[in-house]
Formats: sequence, C-alpha cells, structure tokens
Amino acid sequence: MSKGVRMQYMKSAIVIIALSMCGAWAAPPAGDSAALKGKDMGNKIAQELGLNADQKTKLKALREEMKTVRKDHMEKMKALRDKSRDELLKAAPAQAVLYGYAKEMGDLHTVMAQKEADHLLKVKAVLTPEQFKKLLSKDFRHGPEEGEDGPHGKGPHEEGRR
Repeated sequence: MSKGVRMQYMKSAIVIIALSMCGAWAAPPAGDSAALKGKDMGNKIAQELGLNADQKTKLKALREEMKTVRKDHMEKMKALRDKSRDELLKAAPAQAVLYGYAKEMGDLHTVMAQKEADHLLKVKAVLTPEQFKKLLSKDFRHGPEEGEDGPHGKGPHEEGRR
C-alpha cells in the first residue's frame, strides 16, 4: 500500500472517529419509541452543551442536511455492493470489474469523509470553541453510564459473561 493511500485511509479514519462522537445528533424516525429516546438524548446533549435556541435550530438543519447526504451515500454503496456480488456470482468473475467496483467504493468513501469533515466544520461554526471542544472530548458521553441499561439492555459484561 502506497504512502498516499495510507494517508488517505488515516484521514478518513480520523473523520469517522470524530463523527462517531457526534453521532447522537442523528435522530431516529418520528413516531418511534426510539425517536423519543433520541429526542431525549438530543435534549440532554443540548442541555449539557448549553445550546441556545438559535444553535439548536441551526444544528437541527445541519443534521437533516447530513441525514440526506448519508442516505444518498448508503444507496450508492448498496448499488455497488450488489453489482460486486452479482459479478462474483458469475461462473468466471472478472477481476478488473471487481477492482473497478472497489475503486468506486473507495472514491465514494473519500467523498463521504470529505462531506463529513465539511459538516463538522459547519457544526464548529455554530458552537462556541468550548462547546465544540466538549462535544469532541472523550469524556462527553452519549450513552448510559457504566452499570446503567443501554438501549438494548445490559451488555454481557454487566452480567459477568465476557
């Protein structure tokens, strides 16, 4: 693997890690019991960050914008995975065709990582430096504290089943 490709993967990984810290802003569909939990979590995050009404409105718009971008990306990736699977199911799959699909997927991931980086920059522009630092800090938790039930109950580590 060339140094340039490794650097590209590293940049993508950094953006993905940063975005995973912001993942609590992704709200589930309305009318769902999970949606109520998501709304509660969004309110909790807004409260912990000390967001004002204007910031909440702007972040909601950014979240909706990114939701559309992510959906489009997932649909494109699914189409490429389907094409790749179909090629693999042929009696004599063409390596060049599979490599072409792999390159297209890599290109899509790169574009998505760039869009996610742009999204974070927009989020940063809405928040104060202190709020953004807190959002990205490893101490800023989006899930239950240790020993509390998560969305799917207690994990195996809570019951001594590691």
